[in-house]
Amino acid sequence: MLRERLHALELADRSQLARLIADRPPVKASVFGRGEGVPAAAAAGLLPLASKVRAADPAAGGALADWLAGAYAVEGMPEEAARNALPAGAVLVNREGHQFTRHTASFHAPDPADAGLLERQAEIEALEARCGELEAKLAGEHANAKHMEDAAAAQRSELESLRAAIAERQTELHDAKIEHLILAQADERYRERSAQIGAGLQEMANEAQAARSALADSRSSLRGAEAEIGAARAQLASAESQHAAAQGALDERRRAAQQAADEARDAAFGERECGSKIADLDRSVQFYLEGYGQPTEVVVNKIDKDRIVGYISVPKAKETREPMKSS
Repeated sequence: MLRERLHALELADRSQLARLIADRPPVKASVFGRGEGVPAAAAAGLLPLASKVRAADPAAGGALADWLAGAYAVEGMPEEAARNALPAGAVLVNREGHQFTRHTASFHAPDPADAGLLERQAEIEALEARCGELEAKLAGEHANAKHMEDAAAAQRSELESLRAAIAERQTELHDAKIEHLILAQADERYRERSAQIGAGLQEMANEAQAARSALADSRSSLRGAEAEIGAARAQLASAESQHAAAQGALDERRRAAQQAADEARDAAFGERECGSKIADLDRSVQFYLEGYGQPTEVVVNKIDKDRIVGYISVPKAKETREPMKSS
C-alpha cells in the first residue's frame, strides 16, 4: 500500500516542492512535510488501517494519515456485500496486503527492492523492541544483582556471625561434652560409692541387728548379772562380816603370834643364855665320885623343855658308864 512512500524524504521547506517538480528525480520518489495527522471520518462498521500503524516520529503522522486515508483493515477476503457498501475511493486491505475496492482487487507481492528493507526494518524494530526488553531486563537484573549483592553482603555478614556463633556453639559443645564426661564420671563414682554405701549400710544393718540381738542378750545377761551381783553383794556383805570377824581373829592371832614371837625370842635368848651356861657347865661340871681317883664328867648332848639328854663319863678305873636323864 505504501510502496515507494516507505522511502519518502522529508521536505523541510515546502517552497522547494516547485523546484523538485521542475527538476524531478529519475526514479519514483515521495516527499512529505512535517505535521501531525488529523483522523479521517471512518465509515460505519469499518476499522481504519491507520489505527493499526504507529508513527515512530509524531511529525510524520500527517503524511501517514494522508497515505492511509480511505484504507480499512479486514481479515481474509471481504464479502461481496461489504465491498458494495464501500464509499467511493475506499479500499479494504487484509493481513496479506491484498486490496479490495467496490469493483477491483489488487493482490500483493513482495517488492524485491523493498522486501529486504522491510525485513531489515522489521528485524531492526524487533531488535529494538528486544533491546528495549533486554535493557529493561538488564536494568531489572542490575537492580536484582544490586539487591542480591546487598543480600549477599548481608548474608556474608550473617554468615560471619553464624560462623562465630557456630564456633562459639562448638566451644560450648566441647565444654558441654567435657562437662558431660565429668558428670558421667562423677555419676559412675556416685553409683560405685552408692553401691559401697549401700553395702556398708546393709552390713551396718546386719551389725545393728546383731548388736540388737547382742544387746538383748546383754540385757538378759545384765539382768542375770544384776541378780548375781545382788547375790554376790549379799555374799560380799556376809563375806565382809566374816572378813571382819576373821580380821578380828587374825588380829588376835597376830597379837598371839607376836606374843609367841616375843616369847620365842625370849626363849631363844634364854636358850642362848642356857647354852652358854651349859657350855660353862660342860667345862666346869666335874665331880669326884667315891672310890675314883679321877673326876667324873657329866656330858650334856641335848636340852629340851622338860628334859636334858646326855651321859656321865666316869674314870676308866671302874669301866662303868651310866646314862643320865633328868626331868
